[in-house]
Amino acid sequence: MNYRLDTPAKLGIDYETLALLNPRLVYVRNTAYGPRGPLARRPGYDNVVQAASGIMASWGPARDGRPHYMPLTIADTVAAAIIAWAVTTGLYAREQIGRGQLIDTSLLATAFFLQPSRFLMVDEVDTEHVTAIKEGLEAARPQAHDFPDLVRQVELLRNAGGAGFDGAGSFYNRTYRCKGGGYICTGATNHALRRKFQQALGIEDPRWEPGFEFAADAARRHEIEEQLERACEQRFAEKTVGEWIDVMTSYGVPAAPVVFPEELIGDEQVAANNLLVEVEHQTLGSLTMVGSPLQLSETPVHSHRAAPTVGADNDEILESLGYSRAAIDDLRADRVIK
Repeated sequence: MNYRLDTPAKLGIDYETLALLNPRLVYVRNTAYGPRGPLARRPGYDNVVQAASGIMASWGPARDGRPHYMPLTIADTVAAAIIAWAVTTGLYAREQIGRGQLIDTSLLATAFFLQPSRFLMVDEVDTEHVTAIKEGLEAARPQAHDFPDLVRQVELLRNAGGAGFDGAGSFYNRTYRCKGGGYICTGATNHALRRKFQQALGIEDPRWEPGFEFAADAARRHEIEEQLERACEQRFAEKTVGEWIDVMTSYGVPAAPVVFPEELIGDEQVAANNLLVEVEHQTLGSLTMVGSPLQLSETPVHSHRAAPTVGADNDEILESLGYSRAAIDDLRADRVIK
């Protein structure tokens, strides 16, 4: 179900009602904010939850001096995958316990699921720092000229605290401008990869050496971070993106060029994995669209056609349910179906 919390009961399709008819029912309920709490009955869509969850303030671009939502309906899209995951979990559990259950999820839960590092806190390092940011934000909002100005204020507050745990080694995982104007993104997310990154760039990071007081020396930690970040920016500017991809690959450091979606049409890797497929639409003709993210060895996925137009399969579905041709014609005449 994908309604406001109280809507299914009004329609007589809530879990409590249906479970009486079928105790083995696996019922997944997706709401905007979750089934409990002061916002439980509020409506919400992807863009609204992006605002409520911190995604909108975190992902960056702002137009006309105000924040904008990420134009990928990311909470909606990932929520669908989480719902499918919930269904399979419920079906497996039913085999173990012999009955179904109600499974709750929400767009807000999905948005948090997408930001694990943003909410990861080490108490010894981050608690005081987060409190200072929250208090600073309250004071900065009335003074900020526009949203980008407020973002800058937050960054100053974050940096003032030594960037906390999240800032340690952030230059290992960011984008860099390269020779020729292209950008590369690197991802050295563990100690072994950080070592390889240092070797690839010819730098040394003393913060990860034995004896460095990581939690205690926030100011020194931040100073080293800034110095190494500037050094990396200078190094990356010496070679093209392609050259740096070759270097990073030789050291085993994950890296990729920053590309626009249009540049991926016709891309060799995309084509090799059928990430884009050509299908026939009933009214628009040939379409290129995103293919299935799954590749099954025994039951391959085939994209035969694009999504049908509204009502295109009504007759076939109703006939499979036992409706006669006359009954279907009556439904259409009464404008129940198209």
